[in-house]
Amino acid sequence: MRYCVLCALVAILISGCGVTKVPFDLGGSKADAVVIVGVNVGEFDRVDWDGAQAKAKKRCMAWGYRGTEAFEGSQERWIKLGGWSGCAEKEVSRTFQCLD
Repeated sequence: MRYCVLCALVAILISGCGVTKVPFDLGGSKADAVVIVGVNVGEFDRVDWDGAQAKAKKRCMAWGYRGTEAFEGSQERWIKLGGWSGCAEKEVSRTFQCLD
């Protein structure tokens, strides 16, 4: 019985930490045809990279380009560990290339 209560408690704590987040514009360069998007996420959060690509494409189109392509991988940097909720936080970013 204790084990079931403990498992339920852990599940509730973990589910309270995780959400899906869409990155926002962090910067970029029209001359270099790149857009950088990123977001701060918790340990159990997910990043909506499709939404990120849509934002990058919108920025590229405003600059006169026709589309975007993501560079391989993403950059991650831990910015906070632990806290009262037990969730760690990191900054995640990805660079997109604007295409003609």
